[in-house]
Amino acid sequence: MSESAVRLRDTLATAVRALQGARHLNVVELGAAGVTTFDVHRDASGTPCAATGLILPWRQLGTPLERRRIAQAAGGISDEAVVIVCSAPGEKLPELAASWLAEMRPGSVLAHVSGQSVAGLLREVLTDEPLLQPYGLLGLTPDPLGGMPRPAAVTVFPAGAAPGATAEVVAQASGEVVFAVLSMTEGQPRPVAIRVADLPPGPQVIRLVLGGPGSVEFSSSVPFVQDDRGWAELVVGAWPLIGTQGGRVHLVVGLETCGHQDLVARRIELVRQVILESAGGGTECLVSLVPYATHSYDWEVPERPVHPRCWLAAPDRALTALDRLEAEPVYPDGYRDAAQVEDMLAEVVTRLSEGSPGRTVLLTVGDRPPHPPGRHTLLACRNRYDWNRQVTSLERAGVVFGAITESDHPIWGVLGGSSRAHTDGNSVTQLCADLGLATTGLDRIPFPMIEVAP
Repeated sequence: MSESAVRLRDTLATAVRALQGARHLNVVELGAAGVTTFDVHRDASGTPCAATGLILPWRQLGTPLERRRIAQAAGGISDEAVVIVCSAPGEKLPELAASWLAEMRPGSVLAHVSGQSVAGLLREVLTDEPLLQPYGLLGLTPDPLGGMPRPAAVTVFPAGAAPGATAEVVAQASGEVVFAVLSMTEGQPRPVAIRVADLPPGPQVIRLVLGGPGSVEFSSSVPFVQDDRGWAELVVGAWPLIGTQGGRVHLVVGLETCGHQDLVARRIELVRQVILESAGGGTECLVSLVPYATHSYDWEVPERPVHPRCWLAAPDRALTALDRLEAEPVYPDGYRDAAQVEDMLAEVVTRLSEGSPGRTVLLTVGDRPPHPPGRHTLLACRNRYDWNRQVTSLERAGVVFGAITESDHPIWGVLGGSSRAHTDGNSVTQLCADLGLATTGLDRIPFPMIEVAP
């Protein structure tokens, strides 16, 4: 590897290590054929990822339109970090564009490299990065006081562990069990690798090999296979017990209050059942109630802004707020094809950014999809909120998604990603158990007893 390639690799490694939270790094390669961009960010587990963005052939760099096009490829006027790489030193257009972009983005880093794949270097950097947070293996561990075993994430790779590191654990179970490696990102467990094995009776030594961020391999005397079930389904029984907040849960209810009066009354009754079930479910529960309706596109009908009726309230106070909401007239039906889901999500994102004790569950109760942020077959959100961006922010914050709905619209598969119930259902008990609002027995936890091998 040439000296310039080594310097570029170090530059990229430093920039990637500096990525925190939802921040992005734009890597802009100015090559002989044109401009290639790479969007680098960390996923929910803290693993660095890169996606190839725009690939723009050279035209006439001197035109304002062309400069604007290249500037947009480099992240425009955003404050995201930028590394500019000229991979065709000596060629007129790449050199000119590199100089111009570096001048436009004074905080950027400018590097030159020749005869080296920028994509390949970036891939090496992402694969070779030491862990920024520890990885733990989820399993049952003995209670030191002699009580029932408890789910816990036993650390197998500490922060700073490099690719190639190994660890061994002793697992004990009989039958099909789940081996889930988690990262503890901002105090929340995030899945990194999930495998299933059919263990024979007796203790089994399991060897784990760290392939890099987001990559862990398992080996033992029994085969491990990938499981197609979702993470929420696998940990449905353990979820309320594996967090770090002592079992405290923050239940945020987004409640659609437009439509037929009987349907709205049914939604309110189901929310009441969820709050009562959560209050007696063995967890310390705080409740926030965020009703929403639909945007008004009729100047004669004033729009009802989205505003919480209570936030971080004890269950009895939340039930009082729900009773008051039930006594109010139902909001006019208005636009029938969408509701203020995106406004509700934006309000929740803003409120949660100020802090939330314990694990947060967002339960959305309704049937209409959100308004889109811009031009679409549906009327756009008047506030131009993007529901997809809001969901991504909540996912990064570790929010668990549940829904009660009578709709088959695909959005409810997202809003009910961990569990979904139908408005016509007679019980919310299973929904509460799935979302960790009520603790369940250890018979629902498909994890082995584990201890770190001596």
